[in-house]
Amino acid sequence: MTTRRPLVASLAAVAIVCALAATQPLAAQEPSPTGTAFGEAMRQGQAALVAGDAGTAAERFTAAAALDPSSAAAHLGLAEAERLRGALYEALAAARRAQQAAPEPIEPSIAVASLQVELGAVRDALETLEAIRSRAPDDARAYLLSALVLRDAEQLEAATELLHQAEARGVGGAPLASELGLLLLAGGKAADAEAVAARHLSVDGDAGGPNLVMGLALAAQPARRAEATPYLEKALAGGAPDPGRIHLELGALAFDGCSEAAIGHFRTARELRPDLAQAHYRLGSALAACGRTDEAATHLTRFREMAGDADARDHAARAAGADLNVVRTLAANGRPLAALESLAEIESRSPDDARVARLRARLELALQRDADALASARRADALLPGQVESLLLVGLAASRVGELVDAASALERALAVDPRRADVHALLAAVEADRGRFEPAAEHFQTALRLGAEGPELRLAYARVLERLGRSDDARRQLELRAVLGGP
Repeated sequence: MTTRRPLVASLAAVAIVCALAATQPLAAQEPSPTGTAFGEAMRQGQAALVAGDAGTAAERFTAAAALDPSSAAAHLGLAEAERLRGALYEALAAARRAQQAAPEPIEPSIAVASLQVELGAVRDALETLEAIRSRAPDDARAYLLSALVLRDAEQLEAATELLHQAEARGVGGAPLASELGLLLLAGGKAADAEAVAARHLSVDGDAGGPNLVMGLALAAQPARRAEATPYLEKALAGGAPDPGRIHLELGALAFDGCSEAAIGHFRTARELRPDLAQAHYRLGSALAACGRTDEAATHLTRFREMAGDADARDHAARAAGADLNVVRTLAANGRPLAALESLAEIESRSPDDARVARLRARLELALQRDADALASARRADALLPGQVESLLLVGLAASRVGELVDAASALERALAVDPRRADVHALLAAVEADRGRFEPAAEHFQTALRLGAEGPELRLAYARVLERLGRSDDARRQLELRAVLGGP
């Protein structure tokens, strides 16, 4: 079994655990100044979450937050409800409100970081988690989440070092020890992984994760493979994650000629993980070793199909990336029509590539085909949700065709992912001004300038908004700055 992808809960699952766990202690700590209505709304929201009714949970937590806007627990409950029904931007906004309501406890910040990861804002998530570790250096969650983010970003050494620091502080228990061991295995350090597992198993010999690490570490050492099976069996009994892959490894350890034990493990692996090409390959090979050629051929054919599909997808993605650079060069040289024609051919090969849809939207905007650009930008956002660039394109195209509410919504979603984007704040300010919402427009203009946006047109637009708000002196100052910047 490969150890390239550690067998731990996904980031999404970690986010669920963090968010759910966070609401309970904060709810217990906070008073209910509005009396029984607040408490009842919270109770109903929690019950709906447990029942999996995210819509009702969102409704009840919204009611609780309206009764007591200072309740971090109400905002966190709403964040989890929104996350469960797939509204990740709304979830992040609610988690940020919880963070503002309770800046000292780390639970709201954990929820923010988890949602940032789910939305693809990895840099922001790592910064949030670093801030958590500085405030709570003995809380394992920020270490583990950071390591998982770094792992998925292919930064194995940084992830491993971070978990070594946590282990040295004595925090994390079995989940952290398991992830550390699996990272060491991914780096080819089987002996080090064995040592990590041994340290934890000396305290808790039945822990599923450390038993998994020990089994994999022993299996990776040819002279000690025979010692691995009992640990992997204890890992299954101890509830280690991804049992399908564990059965795959157990089958490999039992596979020595014709082996019914190996076939049994491979069958279980295939049933638990039908998406795993290796499960079909191993089962086919084990059946062939026993002379069951017809049944073996079925699984080996399926393996070739799955492996071929994966290779084709990888090849298409690499080819599209190279071809897109050619299209960008045409556009940069003032040939947007030629670029768009070249892009059409790439689209025929990679119709579900968000990069292609995003580049099409940019080219269509350059050609003032605003309605087409809006459709392309929306498709890019649907193909790969949570990308600020796609949302910015949706906002720009929607504003050009007069769909100001949709434009504002897209830009607010972009800021939920990355609140430091000056260009998004500037565009949202202009959209809000066009909607006649001058107070939020002024706030976004001010934020855009604070974050580094600049230019005479920006100062002029801000001045006009300030005039509408009756702030003549401030407007005059913006016009003076515009003149300094070279505006007419």
